[in-house]
Amino acid sequence: MPRSEPRLFGWGWLLSLASSTVLGLLIFLSSLALRQPAAVFVRPPAPQPPANWAADFPARIAAVTTALGQLPWPVPRPDEDPQGAGALRWTHRRYDLTLPAPEDTAAFEKLFDPVRAAAAGVTVDINQQAVGAQVQVGVDGLLTHTLTLHWLGRQARVAILIDDLGNDLLIARSLAGVDAPLTFAVMPFRPFSREVAELASLFGREVLIHLPMEAESGEDFGAENVLLITADRDAIAQQLDASLDAVPHAVGVNNHMGSRFTTDRAHMLWVLEYLKQKDLFFIDSRTTPHSVACEVAAAIGLRCAARSVFLDDSDDEPTIRSQIEALPKLAHQQGDVIAIGHARPATVAALQAALPSVAGAGVQIVSASTVIADLALARH
Repeated sequence: MPRSEPRLFGWGWLLSLASSTVLGLLIFLSSLALRQPAAVFVRPPAPQPPANWAADFPARIAAVTTALGQLPWPVPRPDEDPQGAGALRWTHRRYDLTLPAPEDTAAFEKLFDPVRAAAAGVTVDINQQAVGAQVQVGVDGLLTHTLTLHWLGRQARVAILIDDLGNDLLIARSLAGVDAPLTFAVMPFRPFSREVAELASLFGREVLIHLPMEAESGEDFGAENVLLITADRDAIAQQLDASLDAVPHAVGVNNHMGSRFTTDRAHMLWVLEYLKQKDLFFIDSRTTPHSVACEVAAAIGLRCAARSVFLDDSDDEPTIRSQIEALPKLAHQQGDVIAIGHARPATVAALQAALPSVAGAGVQIVSASTVIADLALARH
């Protein structure tokens, strides 16, 4: 009987092949069902400012200025401070006036509704205090108008600072003899700095450090150890330590010169943080309209106020006297005034002659610290 040939493929192999094919097909179909389309990222368009923003911004500020002029009381001519840089420039207008205290707080705030509605993007922030209020108006988040309101019901006040003391002991003695609480601003490192400060304290006069700061011109105007914007923080702290040691009894600081230094935010911050640690206040002599001193001080909670008027730009005694005699009108308008004179014979003579008329006009002459708290609220 012939032998049968060997099988190349059996039934078991065929069944295995069929099972593998079906299983592969199921896996392929499952993968298709689970596969999701890839996410496509579309970058949102960047927000674009209105095409007419540069032209519209000044127009809206002008609308606010017009609305303020329509408030139910006469708004005085403002002080104007340029702000901004480059294409973005505007004017910050500051108004000071004295009014009867409002009986209804809500009604007082409602008076500013027309200002809020004057233009798009206008905000009005009102901070009322017992002695007055501060109204800050902004456009697109930028401060454009500040109203300082003083309530009637207390006597108008003037603080008179005498700068540049420390060079001459005789004139300091003459000023100590003036029958008014003048504030002595004493320059450090001068021949009689310590003696003048001691004399002022003996006569009950308040003492400030008249701190030399860098001027735009680079001149020192008779000062030593001028604070420069090239100095680092440690060097400034050392100079401040030395200045505080040179002028005993100081309760605050005002700047001598400083038209460059007081515009530098970083260096003013270092100075003002030091003063805050020592519990001293700062009075900005405003040797430049671009000073940021009180703005920086407000950010760190330091008491700061700005000079209202210089009394003796001229060395002519009658001219100085007329400036002093004009103080009551300014004080009745603003409520509180900081006036600065200098250690000169003509200024001493004018003070002795004119101060009785200031007191007779219903204005109280006070030390700097007496008005600093109120003016710290009102300024910048």
